[in-house]
Amino acid sequence: MRHHSGFSLPELLISLAVGALAITGTLSAFAAGRAALQQEQSVNRLQERALYVLSVLEPELQLAGGYGLTVADRISTAAVGNSASGCGAGLVQDLAVAVGVSHNRWPLTCAAAGGGWVAGTDVLIVRRGAIAATTPDAGRLQLLTSTATPAVSTLLANGTLPTGTVLLPGHTELHDLLVRCYYIARRADGSNSALPALRVKSLTRYAGSPAFIDTEVLPGVSSLQVLLGYQPADGAALQFVRGTALPVGEHPLAVQLQLQLTGSRSEVGTTAADNTLQLTRSITLRNAART
Repeated sequence: MRHHSGFSLPELLISLAVGALAITGTLSAFAAGRAALQQEQSVNRLQERALYVLSVLEPELQLAGGYGLTVADRISTAAVGNSASGCGAGLVQDLAVAVGVSHNRWPLTCAAAGGGWVAGTDVLIVRRGAIAATTPDAGRLQLLTSTATPAVSTLLANGTLPTGTVLLPGHTELHDLLVRCYYIARRADGSNSALPALRVKSLTRYAGSPAFIDTEVLPGVSSLQVLLGYQPADGAALQFVRGTALPVGEHPLAVQLQLQLTGSRSEVGTTAADNTLQLTRSITLRNAART
């Protein structure tokens, strides 16, 4: 008679137990790796969104106060009247304030879109001229600036050049006026309506006349705080303060943006911190000395 060898019952049970432990360890390692990947992806998405917001705001601030061939205090705005004043006449006329900040207050006479402005956040107003010179356009507010005859410099509302004015590059130029008001709205557009959003009211042409339009910049931006930087009299490093705390007679030389972004979803394995990103960026105003 032939005898067949094999596992005894105790040996089989031990083998099954060891195998179960190995499988459990493998699954635990897989779950931990998946959670780490989700956390990294969540953070990366927020960082990409933050970079996009900065790519929009940074050039605007760097160019703020650039009005062409002259400075703000040499540009007459008397002829503008109430043109494009749907959000407040001073919004297009106060060229001396290239960077305006409203802290915890809605500063415009027109309503905020996206369910309204988020209280406790700042409204950033940027004024500048378009980089490229252009031709007369009755549907836009335009800056007529000159190096030789500053008295000619004016804000046009009807596209009509003063009698005898000849446009000449580097001498007398016409630039579209750009005014943009950035703010945080309660609700984003479309499928992201559960998130707040960064929005902007932009001076443009609508139905043949100067007007402000409101568009979404990016969903998921939940806070915007703006500080203005100035140089203390003792020559110390730049100090950043709220606009209301800026010493009398001082002009901002830089702007500090404090942003908070919130992710569009919360995945298994991620925490609230993984879906929130806070960042601070200081930006030098290139035209500060001209305003």
